[in-house]
Amino acid sequence: MKRNPKRLGLAIIGGGRVGLFRGEVAARHPSVEWIGLAEKNPNRAGAVGPKIDADFVTQSHVELIKRPAVNCAIIATDEHLHVDPIMACIERGIPMLIEKPLATRLEESARVLKLIQEAKLDAVVGYTQRFRRRWLAAKEKCRTGALGEVTLVTSRAFMNRLVAIDNYKRTDDPSTISPMVISGTHALDICLWCLEGKTPVEVYARSIRASTPPPA
Repeated sequence: MKRNPKRLGLAIIGGGRVGLFRGEVAARHPSVEWIGLAEKNPNRAGAVGPKIDADFVTQSHVELIKRPAVNCAIIATDEHLHVDPIMACIERGIPMLIEKPLATRLEESARVLKLIQEAKLDAVVGYTQRFRRRWLAAKEKCRTGALGEVTLVTSRAFMNRLVAIDNYKRTDDPSTISPMVISGTHALDICLWCLEGKTPVEVYARSIRASTPPPA
């Protein structure tokens, strides 16, 4: 008996590096029959649209989500701009892949999560590090007890400052962008995933800043 997969009308909100990558993958998937792109920068929208074979391109995520062809969405905006498109998808009952993190403020994350759960929507945050072989191996070691009882987890991240600088340029509120938001959220997710539901009792974090500014 042959399966009859649902035909997908995909809304991609955000045409940056991640939105482009997701769109290129979607364009090759046999179940995707329609792709729409919402990107605020018209020059970027004009460049990305043809690359992902978009059927519809707009600068407004609201306009895109209202299209009758849309039955799923990828939220790929900058980290601090996730909430508005998520809310638009919730209003229409659209399943979502949300690039990490869910939101950049705790109260917003809690509010959005509650609304998604109340709407019983199929939604997932794109923690793609879980699919790397090294983390799958670590998860299995924890799951099977091969490491014994895990009581402490330490994580370190080394991030190119150019990534953070690029993110800072695209926001009017730098407090919404931090190394934790950009990269550390992956490390936190891996730690909690490997611990399989254990509740942390203490969390400690430290950042290091160069004593002299980088050359201009």
